[in-house]
Amino acid sequence: MEKDFVPYEESLALKELGFDERCFAVYFNPTQQLYFDKYINEFNKDVRTLAPTFSQAFRWFRDKRGLVSWISFRIDLKKKYLWYITDVKNIAARDGDYIFDILIESYEEAELACLKKLIEIANEQR
Repeated sequence: MEKDFVPYEESLALKELGFDERCFAVYFNPTQQLYFDKYINEFNKDVRTLAPTFSQAFRWFRDKRGLVSWISFRIDLKKKYLWYITDVKNIAARDGDYIFDILIESYEEAELACLKKLIEIANEQR
């Protein structure tokens, strides 16, 4: 089940970008250990970082930042995964396209690579 949650480093980066949605889990900052729903309220905001699922993180980027992403499987390219990101706010000008064709072995690796790029793009847009 832990593989469904964004890792600590990326969760911390999301926090710095303003992510503050309700989550099923949190990381306790000093240990970076993941705690699930019944412990969330035991840690105040100073010592915890919300741990969104990948789905929550991708939805947040789509809804709050206008960054739409998706992962595709390509059987013709040696059964590898690719990921793409588009900035829908700038799509009409065609300068908002961020399309990355990165061949990655597993879906989970593609998901994490895509999330890291979303964080990088959002930091550049600050």
